[in-house]
Amino acid sequence: MGMPAFQKHRSRRSQRRHLALTHKAGNGNAGISKTQKPAFPTTTFAKLKSRRCQRRHFTDFMHGLGLFSFIFFFSACVLLLLRRLLSCRSAAPVAPSSRPAPAPGAASSSSSPDSDIQDIYMAFRGIHDADPLDPSVLLLQDRHRSHFVDTEQLQDVLRPRQQMRAFLSMWRLDPRIRPYVIRAGFYGIYRLGHIIIDWPLITCLVERWRPETHTFHVPLGEMTITLQDVAIILGLRIDGPAVTGTYMVDVAELYGDLLGVTPPADALRGLTISIRWLCQQLSTPTADADEVALERSARGFILALIGSFLFPDKKGVHVHLCFLPLLRDLTLTSTYSWGGAVLAHTYRELCRASLDRRCGISGCITLIQLWS
Repeated sequence: MGMPAFQKHRSRRSQRRHLALTHKAGNGNAGISKTQKPAFPTTTFAKLKSRRCQRRHFTDFMHGLGLFSFIFFFSACVLLLLRRLLSCRSAAPVAPSSRPAPAPGAASSSSSPDSDIQDIYMAFRGIHDADPLDPSVLLLQDRHRSHFVDTEQLQDVLRPRQQMRAFLSMWRLDPRIRPYVIRAGFYGIYRLGHIIIDWPLITCLVERWRPETHTFHVPLGEMTITLQDVAIILGLRIDGPAVTGTYMVDVAELYGDLLGVTPPADALRGLTISIRWLCQQLSTPTADADEVALERSARGFILALIGSFLFPDKKGVHVHLCFLPLLRDLTLTSTYSWGGAVLAHTYRELCRASLDRRCGISGCITLIQLWS
């Protein structure tokens, strides 16, 4: 008896499926181990390849854009520099040329490249050189530091003399004497702390300082430090009675009355007292110290602060006695014009450092650096 038609159709479909699976097992997975992963389809490879191409094209585009931006910025800077030089050539006064005058009857030729270069150089010198174009106005040029630098007779960098760092390391402000320092108006100076001095910057400023006018001669004109700058930077008073005094005092009585101790001979040098000795004697008041002892310690702290930061001497290790009588009444001390005195002293030290081959500078150097 034959098989029904639907069973024959089913058996033929099963046979075709079996043959397809057998063919796939024999050809498609031939030589592939169980641990080896089968290959990706062709469509996956195409997608990965297209993504790599997209990344490479994007990277090349960004590199090209960066190179174009650099070339554009460099060209703009060159054009601005040429424009500045040409404007300076037309505006700045040019010194008389040393070229010989043309002979009579000779044809006047057009400007040669050498003359153009010389004119541009003179215009450049009129803006950037520290030497004055008219020596009859600035009469101290032959003694000025810029003259010795131009003639290669002086190439050293100035060494500012300031001992603020050493003073702060030796004297830690006691919380009990902080109110007295605040009352005297010097707590802002203490909070300013030690600032690293940029010696080449100070040297460049001294080379630009002119004692005749008390101003810095810079390419843009003349600039100087004002009383308002001192009040903003240092927080010192710029109005009130002038900081002045007299040397006709009894030194031993002054030390004993205002400081409570008399310094030995090795701590004195003329009318100056050692800052290190002040730190050793007055920096640590006793636990049972009364108001008088705390006020004497505050006077010693302010005196050492004045000598190491505001009015340092040539070495920055001594402070003058003339400031001590001004600290008798700390409430009255805060009314003096300390800012004006600091500015006048800074002007004086800048004038000294800019003349006669000086190798150092004192004064409130932190004020000069913060102002610049």
